[in-house]
Amino acid sequence: MNEANPPPEAAPIVAPQASAAETKMDAASPEVQEPALGVETGVPPAPAPEPPRPDSAPEPTIARQEQLLSDGIERILCALEQKQASDRFRELQVDRLHAELQQYKSDLVAGAVRPVLVSLIRLHDDMSKLLEALASGDQTNVTPERVLKFLESFREDVETALDRNGVAAFHTETQKFDAKRQRMTRSVETSVPGEVGQVAARLRPGFEQADQLLEKERVAVYVLTRATPA
Repeated sequence: MNEANPPPEAAPIVAPQASAAETKMDAASPEVQEPALGVETGVPPAPAPEPPRPDSAPEPTIARQEQLLSDGIERILCALEQKQASDRFRELQVDRLHAELQQYKSDLVAGAVRPVLVSLIRLHDDMSKLLEALASGDQTNVTPERVLKFLESFREDVETALDRNGVAAFHTETQKFDAKRQRMTRSVETSVPGEVGQVAARLRPGFEQADQLLEKERVAVYVLTRATPA
């Protein structure tokens, strides 16, 4: 009886070898192996966040807002106080400057008027002396020479008062009549045509203050003689 032959052994299955190019690509980009579900990875899971407690969370926020509001109001009040203090100081400065300006103007006016007042007092004295001499009836005190002296003194006082206030007397230098700076108060007839329009005599001086004309010079001017009818 022939022994049964053992079954032939199965040929091993050989996996096809990957090419060199595939091997390089696998090395360059390795696949990420995700852990399978239900497999422990050794890392404990992150704890879930606790829900906020509604009773205790809003309290710090309200207190902070109240503190910020209080600080803001305090800063506003401080700024208002500083502004009011600055305004009061500015008003005091304006009032002081106004008072100083008024005092300066008063002193300036008084200084300008004082020479005029002094000159008027002197004129009053001279006129009083002349009137007393005329009222006394004493002819020895009222002589033409003494009256002329009083009048000359009176004119000098007037000129002094004017000069102290910057008013100067003037006479024009040109012989031809100048209507801008002269006033003709008298006419003198002449038969010479070349003299017509010329100044015949200077009667009163003109007066000016700085560049402002106050009074024109009064003069007599030559006019052509009128022909008498035959």
